[in-house]
Amino acid sequence: MPRECDPARLTSQGERKGKAWQSKQYSMEQVEHLVRLLKKGNAPSLAQIRQGLGKTRQEVALKIGVSANQIEQWEKEQEVPSKTHYAQWKVKLSYYIDEAISGLLGTEDKEINTRFWEVMWRLID
Repeated sequence: MPRECDPARLTSQGERKGKAWQSKQYSMEQVEHLVRLLKKGNAPSLAQIRQGLGKTRQEVALKIGVSANQIEQWEKEQEVPSKTHYAQWKVKLSYYIDEAISGLLGTEDKEINTRFWEVMWRLID
């Protein structure tokens, strides 16, 4: 049975700890667009996510363990990543989107963020 969401948990845990948000603030529309692109999941969509989040190819490449040039080739559909690299690419970008969601919701609570992901994923065609 789902637990009731405590409105007090929606206030920033980071604020309660005195931590300032270090990421850019995103609107609901921007987060929805990022999730929509991730759900689409093709190489040009993943490139748009990276660009929309202001991440460099180098930053994403380091997370996946490939070169920035490799990311560029995937984004331009000059090469197709292995299934493993493709999955890693999507997962690492989803972590960045999770940070945007935390900023939008004002919380780093994993349970709240997970519920938000679930709702967004279902609502987006």
